Order: sequence, then C-alpha cells, then structure tokens
Amino acid sequence: MEVLMRSKNGFLTKRLKVVNGINDSLIYLLPVILKAVDTFLEELIVRRELVDNFCFYQHHYDSLQGAWEWARRTLMDCASDEREHIYTREQLEKAKTADPLWNASQLEMVYYGKMHGFMWMYWAKKILEWTRGPEEALEISIYLNDKMAGTQVDRLAACGQYAAFMTRYELSFQMWTNQIQEMLNSKKCGDAAFRSKDFANALSYYTQFIDGGTMISPTVSVRRCLCYLMSEMPQEALGDAMQAQVIAPEWPTAFYLQAAAPLFSLGMDNDAQESLKDGTSLETQRHRN
Repeated sequence: MEVLMRSKNGFLTKRLKVVNGINDSLIYLLPVILKAVDTFLEELIVRRELVDNFCFYQHHYDSLQGAWEWARRTLMDCASDEREHIYTREQLEKAKTADPLWNASQLEMVYYGKMHGFMWMYWAKKILEWTRGPEEALEISIYLNDKMAGTQVDRLAACGQYAAFMTRYELSFQMWTNQIQEMLNSKKCGDAAFRSKDFANALSYYTQFIDGGTMISPTVSVRRCLCYLMSEMPQEALGDAMQAQVIAPEWPTAFYLQAAAPLFSLGMDNDAQESLKDGTSLETQRHRN
C-alpha cells in the first residue's frame, strides 16, 4: 500500500528493516504488529471467504427472505414498536439526525467514501431503529452503501447489514459448534468401538470424524489405519498412516505403521525398511531429549 501511495518514509518502506534482534528501535511494537497481522489476515481472508460463501449459496442475501425464520419473525414482531425518531431516506443521506455520532459516521462516508470499521454495525443498527420496518431499513442501508461507500465491497456490505439486522453469523457459529460436537461424539463412539475390537463400527465412526473436515487428529488417523489393517485393507491403511505423519511429523508411531503391514503387504519392502529406520531415529531423539 505504501508503494502504491508512493510513500518513501513509511514503516514498511523505511523503518521495517531496522526491526531486528540487534537494532531494537521499534522492537516494543512487535507484539502489537504481530497481533495486527493476525487481525488483518482474519479480515482479508476469513471474513471475505465467509461473505463469498454466504452470497454464493444464499441468493436472497440482500433481502429478508435470506434470513432465518426466527430472525424474520422477531423483526416483524418488533416492526410496530414505538420509535423515538423516524427519518426519511433523504434525512439519513444528509446526516440530519439527532445522533451526532451517527451523523459523523454518515458524513465520513459522504466525503471520503468509507466508514470506520468500528462504526459500521452501529450505523446499520440505528437505521433499523429509525425506520418503519426491517424491509425499509435494509433497503436504505443498501442504497446508502452502494451510492457512497467507494471502498466497501458490495457483498461484504450486504453481509454487514445482514449481521447487523439478523445476527446471521451468530446462528452460523452455533451451527458450527453443533458440528464440532457431532464430530467429537463420532470420535468418542469410535474410541469405544476400537477398545471393544469392533473394528467395523470404529472404522465407520472415525470416517465420520475425518470426513467432517473441521478437526484433525493423528490419533484418529492411526486408529483408523489399524482398523483398515484388521479389515485387510492395506492400501487404505497406508493412506491413513501417511496422513498421521503429515499431521504429526515427529511421531514415530506414524512411521512404524507405514512399515508394519501396509508397505510389506503391498510389496514395498525397501520403503518399509526406510520407514522403520525413520521411526527408530525419531524415537531415539525423543528419548535423548
């Protein structure tokens, strides 16, 4: 960004090179910088992916039809609530409200084509408060954004308004936690079946856990590998053993499993010997430490 703005004295273009273990002129800023990087990447990647998925799969992302049924019901139940102020679209566009903070946010968008991120939700929620119903509030907020917010991505803005009006992401988070719980239950049932030597059911439960894709566990990969071995499926067992090695590259068990049966039974004796050596070497290092 500094290069694009032709800045010659910015942090990235001039001062970053002096931040190192020897010259500590800005070293106390490092914790702040690292946190800022995490936040930046979360907004740049995670939120954008969330927005793209929402707008791709929800064709009514810019209307109340795209909201959850309980959210629509709550909004409509409150639509006739008494309001201290009712403003027209023109009044809102010209920042003619009784709230100086909201006016400042709106005027920032009018003059600069952007709004501070901390004010975005407040701005949208107040429009919901100051209009005759959620449909009008959503229509006005989209109109103002599309007309004035030159730096705001349309889909991101639409989701911001959705989050402000209908807590779309909060319910999505609840659904995500439910999915996590289901996966943990699958692992628990798989472990119980594995201990009982019920390898068929253990294989089924562990597959549910792995296919969920939300969590990874080298232990699950190893146990499913053993289930495959007991079911005389060496090729699949080798795949899980290799996956366990990727997840936990310093875990000797993953190497031993690659050598124990899959490689031998698949006629890969040389590879099996190498895996045994690697596993033994790792285990020796761990004992030394």
